[in-house]
Amino acid sequence: MLTVVEEGTVEIALCPTDQIELLREWCTGKGIEPGGFQGPKFDDNCVERLKRKIEKEQQQLPPDSANAILIDDTDIFFRSRSIREVINQIEEEVYKYAHVPLVIVHGSHLTGAPPEVLQKGQHRYTRKSIDRMYTEDEILFVNRYSPTKLSANLLSKFLRAF
Repeated sequence: MLTVVEEGTVEIALCPTDQIELLREWCTGKGIEPGGFQGPKFDDNCVERLKRKIEKEQQQLPPDSANAILIDDTDIFFRSRSIREVINQIEEEVYKYAHVPLVIVHGSHLTGAPPEVLQKGQHRYTRKSIDRMYTEDEILFVNRYSPTKLSANLLSKFLRAF
């Protein structure tokens, strides 16, 4: 049986099938089963992670002026079941920060996904195929509670760019 131990990082044991009992003994002391992998829980809630990113980024911005946040987060577009639900949940986070009238979430990936546009109030999701194998996704969140209102001209420029 071969074992590799990097304290605090990884413990691995490998053995031929005729030494499985030796592997079982090794596993018993660690509370694991042969043939499995175990590790720290992976935070798979991409919506909660995105909320935390928005909270963290807005803390770095001056509260006495209007600000925009651009976040690159491809996971939110892959791991979410419904873009409409993402918008519903994230808009509440955006509304908390009056000094941030605009949050843009961007992602890009190598897939041939069809173009799509989804509008919810002033928020807009757009999927664009740049070519047959490259796709960009964006959600623009407009903070209706921000005292700084984006002009129609400025908002249309953001909508064209994203």
